Amino acid sequence: AFGKQSKVVDWTEFWRHSIGSAIMTRELLAAADIQWEDEGDYISGLVHNLGKIIMAVTFPEQFGKVCKARGQRTEDICEQEKSLLGWDHAKMGAFYLWNHHIAPEIVQATQYHNNPNEAPEHAQLAGAVQLADHLVRSAGIQGIEEADQPRSSDWPKLAGWAILFGEDELISEEDRLEEL
Repeated sequence: AFGKQSKVVDWTEFWRHSIGSAIMTRELLAAADIQWEDEGDYISGLVHNLGKIIMAVTFPEQFGKVCKARGQRTEDICEQEKSLLGWDHAKMGAFYLWNHHIAPEIVQATQYHNNPNEAPEHAQLAGAVQLADHLVRSAGIQGIEEADQPRSSDWPKLAGWAILFGEDELISEEDRLEEL
């Protein structure tokens, strides 16, 4: 049920979301005037949902249940993943990356992309990935999660927004999108 013939998941949508998140992560960091020396920003956005592939390959039956689950927020989906498998996709992806000696900032951005304020280091990168994930999903590129599409009015409420732009910086949506 994992390959191109999968009836459970549209992997094209998964990769559209991942690529969109990679591009948006880089743009958000640039808008926040945070520079990266290497490609870690782009790669972090690209692999933030790697754990979903790991679930599909390693636990196909449970993955099928996760794919059918619906939640209002990404956090709801993560809780369902934890209840079925003990770990959510973020932790699974981070463990895989860590085990393959990928740079610590990419590992942390993957593990903490849903809660960047908990990242021990590299909270800016994790915050950019969180915000990118939400912006891309708001644009209608949902990926494979069955969570409600985020509203633009919720972006400034995300921990990633506060980490990148500060809690007090609530400029108009049009001005922020124009910057990007």
